[in-house]
Amino acid sequence: MSGVAEFRRRARAWLEANAPRKADADNADGEPGAAGIAEQKAFQAKLYDAGFAGITWPREYGGQGLTNAEQIAFSAEARDFALPTSAFTRSSAGPAISWTGSGRCWPAADLAAA
Repeated sequence: MSGVAEFRRRARAWLEANAPRKADADNADGEPGAAGIAEQKAFQAKLYDAGFAGITWPREYGGQGLTNAEQIAFSAEARDFALPTSAFTRSSAGPAISWTGSGRCWPAADLAAA
């Protein structure tokens, strides 16, 4: 099994064990797919601890240092799940700050603890 295929298998297994399916989340009380900030922070920390946050971020910034292929694999597996992470913009804001700002990027670990 290739590295990306193994990563994808591991991601799917983790999602099955830790994330609600979209249909389940939509049937819960309240707004469909809605999650409070505390729940989002807790889930982000779980993602980080499992190695699924900051997938393409450099290791020196707390990321996994993996390729876009692993990010695409995770995103493909995650599409069936209601990931409570909408308050976090690590995929867009972090790289923008890193590339155009001071060159300093918030480590993914800081986002998980925020």
